[in-house]
Amino acid sequence: MLFRSIERTVAFGLDEQQLSLSLDSQVQIHVDRLISGLGELNYHLADCCQPVPGDFIIGVVPDDESEVQVHRQDCLGALKGEVESRIIRLSWEKEVTTTFAVDVEVLAYDRRGLLYDVTGILYHENNNVIAANVINQDASHQVILRLTIEVESLNKLVRILEKIERLSNVISARRRVNR
Repeated sequence: MLFRSIERTVAFGLDEQQLSLSLDSQVQIHVDRLISGLGELNYHLADCCQPVPGDFIIGVVPDDESEVQVHRQDCLGALKGEVESRIIRLSWEKEVTTTFAVDVEVLAYDRRGLLYDVTGILYHENNNVIAANVINQDASHQVILRLTIEVESLNKLVRILEKIERLSNVISARRRVNR
């Protein structure tokens, strides 16, 4: 059994300044065996690409075989690991019943109720927001919403992003990759 700890942070954009509020609570999330193809090796889901069920995944095995880093197949972090380590093809277990933190970015023209509409979609899709950061760009009248949400699968993430993109004034909604 593995446990993952998440620190909840909420940030609100106020004009050109940022106000952040840390909720200092640590949430323990139980993570079962989610990956097949590892045998008894321990693993860690890479923070750089945040793989979720539905993504094609690979494992980067360090020389000491201590802990396999699980990456999306298209992750630059995995490509860097290919030089120093071994790469193995992995797959998700058929029944994954946990949620995964994924960073999302929404670019939109600012309007009253935009954040309400975006979080309403997440509410109706039964997804939790772990962190939110709103950046107001006064000169262009645009706003960037950076959210970390919990999703169960790639299909669910795609459905959420498509619904957000259909909102009025939204330019784009996409998954962010931390490189």
